[in-house]
Parts: sequence; C-alpha cells; structure tokens
Amino acid sequence: LSLAGAGASNYTLGGATLDITAKTLTASGDRVYDGTTDASGLSLSGVVGSDAVSIGGTGAVADKNVGTGKTVSGLSLAGAGASNYTLGGATLDITAKSLTASSSRVYDGTTDASGLSLSGIVGSDVVSLGGSGAVADKNVGTGKTVSGLSLAGAGASNYTLGGATLDIMAKTLTASSSRVYDGTTDASGLSLSGVVSGDTVSVSGGTVNSKTVGSGKSVSGAKLSGGDAGNYTLGAAVYSIIAKALPWSVAGVSATYGDAINLGAATLNGVISGDDIGATVAAFAAGKGFLPSAGTHVGTYSQQVTALTGSDAGNYTLAQNGNSAGSLVVNPAVLSVVANAASKTVGAADPALTYSFNGLRGSDSQSSVLSGGLNRADGDTVGTYRIGLGTLAAISDYIIAFAGADFVINPSTAAPAPTALNQLSALPVVTTPLLFNSGLSVLGSSGTMITSTAVANTSTSTSTGPSSSSGATAVGSGSTSVSNSNTGANLSSGGVSNTPIIIDASRGRAAGNGAVVENSLSVAGLQVVFRQPANYTPGSSAGSGNGGASGNTGTGAGGGGILASATSFTTFAADSGVQSTLVSDGSPLRQSADTERKRQSAN
Repeated sequence: LSLAGAGASNYTLGGATLDITAKTLTASGDRVYDGTTDASGLSLSGVVGSDAVSIGGTGAVADKNVGTGKTVSGLSLAGAGASNYTLGGATLDITAKSLTASSSRVYDGTTDASGLSLSGIVGSDVVSLGGSGAVADKNVGTGKTVSGLSLAGAGASNYTLGGATLDIMAKTLTASSSRVYDGTTDASGLSLSGVVSGDTVSVSGGTVNSKTVGSGKSVSGAKLSGGDAGNYTLGAAVYSIIAKALPWSVAGVSATYGDAINLGAATLNGVISGDDIGATVAAFAAGKGFLPSAGTHVGTYSQQVTALTGSDAGNYTLAQNGNSAGSLVVNPAVLSVVANAASKTVGAADPALTYSFNGLRGSDSQSSVLSGGLNRADGDTVGTYRIGLGTLAAISDYIIAFAGADFVINPSTAAPAPTALNQLSALPVVTTPLLFNSGLSVLGSSGTMITSTAVANTSTSTSTGPSSSSGATAVGSGSTSVSNSNTGANLSSGGVSNTPIIIDASRGRAAGNGAVVENSLSVAGLQVVFRQPANYTPGSSAGSGNGGASGNTGTGAGGGGILASATSFTTFAADSGVQSTLVSDGSPLRQSADTERKRQSAN
C-alpha cells in the first residue's frame, strides 16, 4: 500500500490493518402445506462466489399452518466457508394446499353437484365442501366443472379448492312389454322404465329370439330415440308372450247304444295360420268328463274341448268364455222280440209263453236287459188268440220291436168217463134240438169236439160218431153242433144211446156274465149231464140260466171265467118237464118233476 493524493507527501504509512466481519446470510424457502412444521429445503442467500456454505441443523417453524415469512429455528451454517458468514435470519412460506373435488352420478335430469369428495386432505385435517355445487347443464358428460363450492372446516385455511368436477353417467333404462301370441318374433310396443319425468325418450324396434309363449324373453335390436336419449342407455329389454285364448265349439253327434261312438269335431277359433294345433274332446256327465264307448248308456251328454294338441299347443289356451259345447245323443238300440207261437188243448193250463230275440249289444245278456213276460188275449174256449208284449220290458238302453204270434186252443180228444153215470140203464130219445147258447167249449160223450161255427145266428150241424169209451150207439142220425159265440147253435139227434151225452164245460165267461146252457128235451128225453173238470178252481160268481120254450135250464159256468170245484150250481126253469142239473162230483142229474126241480138247489 502507499499514500497518494496532494497531501500524501506530508504523510507516511506507518502500518495498515483490516477487520473482516462475517457476512450475514439469510435463509428462506417455501412449500405447500403438508401438515408438519418441517422447514427443510431452505435456500441461503448472500453466499460469496463459490464459498462452500450450507445450512445445517433441523429447521422447523412454530406451527404447521399456512403462512408467509414464518421464522425458522434450529438452523446453522456449515461448510468450509461457514466461518465467514453468519445466519442472519431464516424464513419459510407455507402455501395452502390445493384440493380437488370430484364425483360421479347417474343422470337424474338436474345440475346438482352435491356429494363430491375432496382429494388431498392431509391426515386428519377437518376440511369439507361447503356451498351448493352445480354443473352447467344436466346432460351426461365427464369432468364437468362444478361451481358454487367452497372449503369449510377447522383446517380449511390450509387448503384451497383447486378444482371440482362431476361425471354424469347415462342412466340405464329397462324396457318390457307383453302381448298375446301372434306367431311372430316382433317385440314392438316396449315400455321404458326409469325415464326422468319430463324427458323425451322412447324405444323402438326389437325382436325376441322365438315366437313361442314365454316370460322374460330377451329383446335384441331395440333402440332409444328422442331429445334426451343421449342421457340414457338401454339395459335389459324383456318381453312376455302370453298364450292366446281360443274359443271353441263342438259339433253335435248322435249314436246308437252299443255302436262305437265318434265324438263331434271341434272347431278352434283364432288359430294363427300355419300353426299345428288340435283339440281333445270328451263327453261330460254329472260334471265329470269321460271318453264314451259302445257301452255308454242312452242319454244326452255334453261334449267339450278338454285339451289342446299339436306342436304349437303350448302357445294357446282354452278360452273360459264364448265356447259352444256340442250334444252327444246316445239313442236306444232296437231289440227285436218275436213271440213264439203256442197252443194247448182246451181245458189244459196255459204253457209258458216264450219268445226269441235279436239285437243285444256288447256283453249285455237277456237277464240284464229284459224283465217281465208276454201275455195273450183273454179266452179259454177253442180258438186262436193273439200273443202280446204283456209286461215284457227292456232297460232304457233298448226299445223293443215286437212281433206277436198266435196262441191256439185246440179241441180236446179225450173222452170223459165219469163212473157215476153207470147207474143209468135207460136213456131217452132226443126228439128236439139241444141248444147251447153260451161261450162254452163242450165235449160230447163220443169224444168229438163240438166247436163253434163261423156262421152267425144260424144252426150248423155236424154228425157225431159212436163213443169210443162207452160203446154207446150213435147219438143219432141227426146232427150235433155248438157255438162258441153268443149266436147259438143246436144239438139234435133222432137216435138213442146207451150212455148219457156228457158235456164238459171247459171255461166260463167273465165274472158276472156266466155261461148259459139251454137244453130242450122231450119228457122221456135223452139225459144230458154237464160236469166240471176236477182241476178247475173256484171262480168269483155263479152262472145264470135261461128258460127254454120247451125245456128246462141248467147253469154251465162259474164267475170269472172259471168253473168252481166242489161248488153247487142252482137250476133254473120256467116250464115243467125234464131238466138237467150241473153237478160238481160227477153224479148225474135225475129226471124229476117241476116241483122237485124247484126245491132242488144243490147236489
């Protein structure tokens, strides 16, 4: 060093010294709020050149909160040049931490942005969102800016709301519908579920995977449209196809009992063209269905459709209303019954009346179908009577077609031989006709049957032959005749006989209308005995008699058309002379005077 300047000459540099003091350095820094007091990372300001000076120690601020120029303590200088410096001051700026708020929600038709979540809060700091957040529009979008929000809470001052966003996602709609089966896969007519009120959105198109009936069938190809369609997506679209109800009718039919029964054809109304569908028909009686057979009894039954058949039957159901049942009429079968002709000899008991039949069906038998028996026209005198149906009847499954036959009563060929007549030794000569005016069949002693004639109101004669049982001579060279009607005929003879003429009364007339026999004989006339066969049973009333113009009268029949056994018959007469009395024990009538006849009432 030297001295310079105008006065330098007046001075001398005796010595020179320099005091170098340490340079004061400052330390500063800033960081984002992190919830700690840490002050690391400060930078030194004022270090000369390349001096090696750094901050040592552990710096900290007094609190964790946001602030500027926050004094840092606990620091020192380090490094080779540290002695030349002194740390004048150290500060830390803590800046508010920026938080983000975000959320997402399904489209709801509003701009509401509530429910956002903060991201970046340190530890347990108490920070929340305040205010009413909203986005600019209601529509679906991502990262939509939310406005109107602020931070709140005890720790809010350490933070700032950097940004708030909301994602609005499309709302998933469901579509569904149902329809009656129509044979197609069309799924039109879907209804949307979940559309926000006031939004304009619709669905169109769509098909199901099959035409068949089913529920929850997936729909493909359906699309959303409308002004708000962009805010929605179509999730599940399902379709239900309901079975179609078919009204039905059944044609009426008839059948004959015992024949195979074919039920009426069913008509199904509303079947889709091309579908394979049929019907099962059953008959119903007393509310229960059955399949009729040849053994189904006579009657009227209801025919109804009970089930559907065919490969497409599952797509249909039977309608509950609008149906028309058909009638099944099972008519009776015709049972042909033909009476067998029968006959008997007069005076004999009737044989059993029989018949042949044809037309029983299936396993039916005579005993299970027919009951009762035939009858014949009344009458027991020689002649032909018609056999009728009588009480013969069939069960309701049949009607009887009846053909009658003849019942013939033939004359008897057996000659009577009453022993009581053997006491007679002399017989009178028939001088006048013996008139039978009755409904009786009579048998002469000769064994010849004296039958009725067909000529009314006349006398018709036939000759009698000699008696084969008594050896009697001919009754006479005259004639013998009798009538089975009320017209009368006569018995006349001019000869004599060793044996009385025996007349068997075989059947009387109806009750109260007894048979009448009138005989006209001479005073020494031929004895005639009327008798009853031993096998006859009592009737209900006595006979009656008529007086003859030249003879006497005897009673010939009991009531009810049957001669009485061991029964007395009263003799009536208007004239004196020879008379005959009907006997029940085979005793002959003796000739007597009129007074004797009047007092005689029975034998």
